[in-house]
Amino acid sequence: MVQRIYLNELEFFAYHGWYEEEQKNGGKYIINLSFDIDAQKAAQSDHLNDTIDYTLIYEEIKHQMSIPSKLIEHLAAKIVTSLKLKFPSIWNVELKLSKMNPPIKGKVE
Repeated sequence: MVQRIYLNELEFFAYHGWYEEEQKNGGKYIINLSFDIDAQKAAQSDHLNDTIDYTLIYEEIKHQMSIPSKLIEHLAAKIVTSLKLKFPSIWNVELKLSKMNPPIKGKVE
């Protein structure tokens, strides 16, 4: 039984960016993550050992967010790659990484 898992609106303050000001002052980032798992065993057992511990997924994302990157494209790729390596039972990983205050002169949502 394949299930799609969503972890939405994970919020981090980090120091990513191309410009010195971004690297020095940091900014807010929002991550939305989804992935597929085989949930057959967990659905029957109701036991955490039979699925993915989402707190460990969060901690890995938090760790990757703590390592400065100049480009969010690079950062997003690092997060997805690390999740696939640490949690080989997940697949179809999709990540949305939003930089909440990009250095753009104008309104951005």
